[in-house]
Order: sequence, then structure tokens, then C-alpha cells
Amino acid sequence: MSDQTRTAARADVADLSLAEAGRRRVEWAERYMPVLRLIRERFADERPLAGVNLSACLHVTTETANLVKTLEAGGGRGGLSGGGVRGGGVRGAG
Repeated sequence: MSDQTRTAARADVADLSLAEAGRRRVEWAERYMPVLRLIRERFADERPLAGVNLSACLHVTTETANLVKTLEAGGGRGGLSGGGVRGGGVRGAG
């Protein structure tokens, strides 16, 4: 199952046609988060969160998406739910 299919099956997504643009935004943000990228590389080697279930309800942004990718690289499993959004168009990745 592809990542996009898996996301569609597990999440209430308003418009999956925006997925690729969101993915590009997450990749762009990652370039400006070198410390988190180093932690992700270390986590990928050490897997300190293997078997740990994680969940969070956060304001979802491209930065938050990179944090989730880092936790997953460390072996963590779980989900992220956007929360507390007020007003119009918040542009994030999920």
C-alpha cells in the first residue's frame, strides 16, 4: 500500500490532490531544520522509540511534520491530529 493510500485510509483528508504540494513544503522546511535532521539520522540508527506508541494533537505545520518523521525514524508508532486551529487557511502538512 502506498503512503498516499495509507493516509487516505486512516485520515479524514479534505483534498488529497494537495498531498504532493504539502510533501514539497515539508521537504523545504526540513532544509532549515539541520538539528532535527541530525537527530533523525541518529534515531534511524539507534531506534530508541521502537515499540513505543505515540499520539499528539498539535497545530500541524511543516515543522511539526518533520518532528513526526523524526519520531517515526526512531521507531515510534502513532498518529498526529491537528487541533486548535482558528480562522482561515492554515497551511501545513499532515
